[in-house]
Amino acid sequence: MESTLTKTIKFALTLLCALTVIFFSTTDGVLGQTMTMSPYKICLNTNGQFDNFQAVIPMTLESGYMFSSCEATLYIDGQFIADSYGAKYCYIDNKLQVYFDRNEVLSNPVLEELTGATHTAMVEGTLEMVSADGSDYISRGFTAYDDVIIYDPNKK
Repeated sequence: MESTLTKTIKFALTLLCALTVIFFSTTDGVLGQTMTMSPYKICLNTNGQFDNFQAVIPMTLESGYMFSSCEATLYIDGQFIADSYGAKYCYIDNKLQVYFDRNEVLSNPVLEELTGATHTAMVEGTLEMVSADGSDYISRGFTAYDDVIIYDPNKK
């Protein structure tokens, strides 16, 4: 019969193995940030009321630095979709908001091939921060993921 200590050690080793598998199953062994794509449903052949797609990415800035600029690219299933046209940083929520032009996204022919399913959207880019006194800049690369649904109401 196993002792309580042996059971505890086995449980700890099992937990460590599971966490290791989860860690190394992500891209390059680094956990990608989660993001929220808005809207998460990309409807082709429609005239929506919005003028952009937005990626909201949780991210903290370096202490003593402020948001300066951001350049980012949207990929779906690894295929280029669009470059961002702007970004803002919300200091209250610590979230980066990256904007992609609606017309540019919807006119990309790659989306036609991807209709009718859920796909992985990835935003990859560089965030620029400036020190409070303006004397120093820091660049930070980032990659964030979310699932999106692409559909065409004319295809059933």
